[in-house]
Amino acid sequence: MPKGISRNPRIDRRRKKNRTSTTATTGFVEIGPPMTFQQAMHSVTALTNSATDSVNHPPHYTVGGIETIDFIEAKNLNYHLGQVIKYITRAEHKNNFLEDLKKAQWYLNREIENRSKI
Repeated sequence: MPKGISRNPRIDRRRKKNRTSTTATTGFVEIGPPMTFQQAMHSVTALTNSATDSVNHPPHYTVGGIETIDFIEAKNLNYHLGQVIKYITRAEHKNNFLEDLKKAQWYLNREIENRSKI
């Protein structure tokens, strides 16, 4: 007898009712193998991250209780100095700490060059 088929029609109906398949003709959705713990945690993390406002208030923008942009505006910093502050304050909370410090350094050097010309 093929796998998933029993001789008892009541069991077959229950299986069919609970089973899902991706085929449009049956209208069911296929259920795959059970998730591993890592897959489940990844799903939870994805749902949690989507609940945060990643456009207007990403978590790494608000570390320390104040958004970096608010600090930059409160100090009335120009573009280059604002970028320096931005890259330094967010560096620890992103993927590449050293790269962000180099970006901050680039903007700081640019500001120093511009002010040296005056």
